[in-house]
Amino acid sequence: QPLLLGPLLKAQKSLYEKQAENGNMSASTLLGYVKVIENDLLPKWENTALDVLSQADLRLWISSMDVTAKTVRNRLTPLRSVLDDAVNDELITFNPLDRIKLGKLLKQTAKKSEYVVDPFDRDEVAALLKAARADEKPFVEFWFEAGLRPGEIMAVSWQTVDWVHSRLRIEDNIVTGMLDGKIQQVHKKPKTDAGTRDVDLSARALQALQAQKSFTFLAGGRIWHDPRKNTPWESESQIRKSLCEPLCKRAGVRYRNPYQARHTFASTHLTDGANPFWM
Repeated sequence: QPLLLGPLLKAQKSLYEKQAENGNMSASTLLGYVKVIENDLLPKWENTALDVLSQADLRLWISSMDVTAKTVRNRLTPLRSVLDDAVNDELITFNPLDRIKLGKLLKQTAKKSEYVVDPFDRDEVAALLKAARADEKPFVEFWFEAGLRPGEIMAVSWQTVDWVHSRLRIEDNIVTGMLDGKIQQVHKKPKTDAGTRDVDLSARALQALQAQKSFTFLAGGRIWHDPRKNTPWESESQIRKSLCEPLCKRAGVRYRNPYQARHTFASTHLTDGANPFWM
């Protein structure tokens, strides 16, 4: 009987899960691979025999995706691992992906990223702060002043604030990931090695923290809560739906996604003459 790709992809999924259990893969990376295998690779290739998979089939599939080049590469990673192992096990003589000029193909067929850096200007920031409720304003003001990633601002706790030196220690990041076989909120190191850092806090950032004390300081845990639930923020999508969208609407400001707060921080400071190396 021909060896089908389905069992090999499922074995690769189990290998990824084992790597995550051993601490050699983050929960968020595991979640990404699991989604790719279950949603993209198995539906397409589960019943395809390993020895009949051709570069022509793969090229046609890649060309039809209508996604960004990054997404294509993410989808190919588990499949490439499976095919590399098959070569090493002498089940096939070569990996058909290796014979595709992927860079050239993606230039011809991949969708351009729709993500746009679109910061708020000073008037818009002022309008948002004016429209924010008392239990929302400290969070909004702090984010514009500190420029953290969404996962970082969700993770910071009162214990990470250095009041003496006006700094905030960033050493945690909250993302959606796979944990104990379930999709849930997980903690991981910041996105890059340089992400673990001390952030200088401006007078306005410190003022926002002081204002937030009356809401969450006594609890002693994470600083920023969803004021509607009085529980720590769980995801960027929750911030978007519960805070950003309604706040922009109240303020009469064109909506942007939460990450634009970080871009606003950068553009504002660079406009004010901040040293790019400090940025």
